[in-house]
Order: sequence, then C-alpha cells, then structure tokens
Amino acid sequence: AGIGITIAVAQLHIVLGGSPSSSVVDNLRALPAQLAHPQVAALAMSALTLSVLLAWPRIPGRVGQILRTVPGALVAVAAATTTAALASLTLPKVDLPSWRSHALAGLPEGPVLGIAAAVLTTTLVCSVQSLLGAVAVDKLTARRPAQQGRSDLDRELLGQGAANIVSGTLGGLPVAGVAVRSSANVHAGAVSRNSTMLHGVWITVAALLMVPLLELIPLAALASLVMAVGIQMVSLHHIRTVTRHREVLVYVVTTLGVVVLGVLEGVVLGIAMAVGVALHRLTRTRITRSVGPDGVHHVRVRGQLTFLAVPRLSRALHLVPPGAEAVIELDGSFMDHAAYESLHDWQSAHTNRGGSV
Repeated sequence: AGIGITIAVAQLHIVLGGSPSSSVVDNLRALPAQLAHPQVAALAMSALTLSVLLAWPRIPGRVGQILRTVPGALVAVAAATTTAALASLTLPKVDLPSWRSHALAGLPEGPVLGIAAAVLTTTLVCSVQSLLGAVAVDKLTARRPAQQGRSDLDRELLGQGAANIVSGTLGGLPVAGVAVRSSANVHAGAVSRNSTMLHGVWITVAALLMVPLLELIPLAALASLVMAVGIQMVSLHHIRTVTRHREVLVYVVTTLGVVVLGVLEGVVLGIAMAVGVALHRLTRTRITRSVGPDGVHHVRVRGQLTFLAVPRLSRALHLVPPGAEAVIELDGSFMDHAAYESLHDWQSAHTNRGGSV
C-alpha cells in the first residue's frame, strides 16, 4: 500500500502536466499549486487513457471477449498516442537516452567504508522490494486454478543478484522486482514466470527497434496508467482484514513509513511496531494448568495468544499426560498463526496417542 501511494502521488503530477520530485512529502506540498494550474493537453490525454482502460474490460458480448485478448493498458496508451499525434498536441513525451553516448562503468572511487555502505544499502532496498513484490503477486494469483505454485524467493534473489552484477558492469541502474509492473502483468492475465521473461524480451526489442515510436507516447498517458495500478495496490479488502484482526496500527505505521521515509525504513518501522504490539499483548497473557477431581486436565489461556507465548503454551500442554482427557480454554480475542499451528499440532499428536481434547 505504501509503494502504491508513493507511485500514485508522483504520477499525479505528470497527469496534471507537471514534474514530480523524489520525495512524497514534497509532492503532496506541491499538489495544490499543480491542481490550480493543470496543463489541459496532458489532462485530456490522461483522461482518455483512463477511460479506455476502464471501458475495455466492460465491452459486452463475443466482440468484447475477442478484443480482451489484447491488454487494455496497451490499447489505452496506443489510443492516447495516436490522438496526441493526430491533434499535434504540444506536451511532454517519452525521451529515451541515446545508445551512441553510452559509456561503460568504471571502478568506484572513494573511502572503502562508504562504498561498502552504498552497496549494502542498494542490496537491502532491492532485496526487500523484490521479495515484497513476489509475496504480493503470490497473494494476487493465489486463487487462480492455473497458477504454478508460489514464488521461489531464493531463486528471486539469485536472479536479482546476477542481474545487478551485469547491470552494474554495463553502467546500468540497480535491478529490482517492482510491484507495479508485476500487478499490471497479473491483471493482464499472467499465470507463470514466462510472462516475466517475455516482459524482458519486449523491453529489449522496444529499446533496440522501436525508439522513434516510443518517443511519440505522451508521458501523461503512461503516468495515468501507472497511477491506476498504484491506486489498485491499496486494497480495501486488505484494510478491512487487518482491522478485523486488530493489526491496523502495524498497517498504518508501515504505510506511512514507506511513504514518508522509504521502503526499507517503512518495513523496519512496521516490524518494530508488530513486535511492540505483540509484546503488549503478551504482557496480558496468562497460561495456567490444573487437574479436576475427575482427572480431566484443564489448560486455560487468558489474553492474546501470539507467537511470543507459544513456548509457555507448549510447556503447559506437554505436562498433560499421553492418553489423558484435556480441555483447552481460550479466553482472548486474538490468536496468531504460530499459536494456532502449535495448538493444532499438539491436538493431533495427543489424539493420535489415545487422548481426547
């Protein structure tokens, strides 16, 4: 959600005909002035792109079914580019660098500690962003019958590391998996890693053979497309889920941290808040065990049952003799997955040994 908001706010400036800065806070401060003086041509191309993007999946009948084999995003950008060219509109367009002036990278200069810190920071940011993107895509595609399993995160990092070595050697930018293009890929119907590799092939073909055509595309059309994908990354269903599970504080802190400070800092803040919330819940958790007159073992949990309380819960459960009758009483409004798994595994093992729970 934090990445989506960051993307959407930055692209909104281009949609209105301006230029965004690298800081989300600065972009928000400059937004009122940008809204007061929009560039009409850029706004018109953005509106056209969004209209086509929203209308394309809703074309009825067999005609619509055939047309939808072409991704709506591609049609929307093509429509805006054609309109801008025919109307001879003066507005910022894609400006690709020239291959003629490219120079290979040299060895870095400066203090060793400074270079090491730069390398480590780039590694952490790219790794965190790539893994977050992979997990987000897994969630988007989890319910598809044709999905080929979850992402291999080790392979993700190995591929990213190899790509960064090659990119750095050629003088390119750092490489990372990003959620915005992955989300667009999923919405276009992607079901396997072949779609990602094909994405790389298309970029290579476009960069080598289609530069004159790409430089006709209005930046406002691309910005509106990317802004729509960024907005879709803020899931209302997910917000309702974390609110119901009393995790909304972690969600808000992580989102604001990513928006204001950056991806790495936001994730670290989110983890710190999650640990703080779990510790707060743990301080109110009491686990007791007793044996009734009828020989039934009672294990009572009062308060929130999180992963931090699992060791105490396991000790209490293992004191119940094999084959005994046990009653587990949970008196709390929250139980996380680690606690559930521990309880479920013990229940299965205890009943398999002749006991009852």
